[in-house]
Amino acid sequence: MLTAKIKDGEVITLNAKAEKIALMDLRKKVKFTCPICSQEVILKMGSKRIPHFAHIRGDACTEQYDRESEYHMLAKLKLFEWLNQQGLSPVLEPYYPNIKQRADIAFKYNDELYCLEFQCSTISEELFRRRTEGYRKLSMHPIWLLAGKGINRKNSSLASLSSFHYLFANKNSSQQWYIPSYCPIINQFIFLKTIVPVSVRNSFLAIEMKPLERTSLLDLLNPDGNYKFRPEQWSKEIFKFKISLLTHKSTTYYPFLRELYRQSLNPQLLHPIVGVPLTNNIILESSPFIWQAYVYIDHLHHQSIGTPLYLHALVKTTWQRVNKGQIKLRNLPNIRELLLRELLYEYLIFLRKAGVLQKQKEHEFVIAKELKAASTMDEWKQQEKGLRKLLLMMTEE
Repeated sequence: MLTAKIKDGEVITLNAKAEKIALMDLRKKVKFTCPICSQEVILKMGSKRIPHFAHIRGDACTEQYDRESEYHMLAKLKLFEWLNQQGLSPVLEPYYPNIKQRADIAFKYNDELYCLEFQCSTISEELFRRRTEGYRKLSMHPIWLLAGKGINRKNSSLASLSSFHYLFANKNSSQQWYIPSYCPIINQFIFLKTIVPVSVRNSFLAIEMKPLERTSLLDLLNPDGNYKFRPEQWSKEIFKFKISLLTHKSTTYYPFLRELYRQSLNPQLLHPIVGVPLTNNIILESSPFIWQAYVYIDHLHHQSIGTPLYLHALVKTTWQRVNKGQIKLRNLPNIRELLLRELLYEYLIFLRKAGVLQKQKEHEFVIAKELKAASTMDEWKQQEKGLRKLLLMMTEE
């Protein structure tokens, strides 16, 4: 921890500019106590580590902050100074007894209360959500920052993200998804922008790095940018995913494949409008190929031209499959509203642009073209080529 109480309840904060000689002198004169449990803590200083307070071995405290890494403490100090330089009067390590939580940093911005949490170690989804809801009970806006060292890039536009990474996902004012992170070693924010998952782990995204001193709080709260990847990149990854369906050694995909085969559908030859990139794909943990295949089976397969298709019907059948465990929702604690309806509507609009549907009313469509599965890979490649042209046109809009 970087804060402790001294006499009369005064709180002392260790900052990056603290002189070790002065701290050594202070350590001889005063007794330090934990702001939470009021037990005695000691001021630790060394040649390599940042000066910090720690409970005496054996003492118990409601908050286990003695285990914080050097990386975490360095990040807190730099972010604290960064907010201070913007005139926001931040408070380091404030404790809120009503919710029994301690934030890394708290501050006020535009008459709203914010708390910043820099998360180094992996924590459970349940704890992440509980802490988020705790701050909201106090009418605070939590800002979760992922440690920059935890990002696994596969190439310039593809990264492997775990369910833990997705806990940090948020939306900017343009409704684009992003994950904010920070690395105190290189002193830069790392923004993962316009995230579009192609499978459970892999997502297309743009990565922007911004030095701390050239980044404002507004940049953190509402990062700009609208990255668009090339359609051929998406097609390549979807094709790889379909190959993995057939070669995966576990039984994870067996129920899905069985349903396709019962419908006499070959996953390799399924029409390429199944598995397309959509802005809100992130809200489902299931691959776009899987959940869109279920929509295809439920509403498009063997349906004649002129058959009506309603948004509420898609919502109903998709929820049924969610409840059966066939489609999995993703945990996104930063987002309060449920966006499944928006995702399905986005898919319907895509199908309209592809000429598959005609729009009748706001949430009412009719089937305008019969979708036939290809009988050969050459035929499928021709279908896929046409889809890529459409995706390219849409990215240039």
